[in-house]
Amino acid sequence: EGGIPDDPHPFLDSFKPGAFQIAKQLHVPIIPVTFVNNFSLFSDPEYILGPASPGISKVYIHQAIPVSTVDDMDIETLSGHSREIILKALRQHYPQLK
Repeated sequence: EGGIPDDPHPFLDSFKPGAFQIAKQLHVPIIPVTFVNNFSLFSDPEYILGPASPGISKVYIHQAIPVSTVDDMDIETLSGHSREIILKALRQHYPQLK
């Protein structure tokens, strides 16, 4: 998905298709990973004195999306499915996310 938002709350942008294209081509599972608070630990590398700070990253490593599901879904559907898995974990910590 990429990018570091300036917003004080997490924001999950739409995913780029590359990882999903590779997973389909190579017939491998996808493992969604949610980084709950990285947005508050890191800052844009262009800002030397940005708001980055040390801390503990909260991470969820979700159950793999099996190869059969990867093969059955088109890239857009697979991307949306992965995004929803990640958003579900984010919403547990940030209920205001839509």
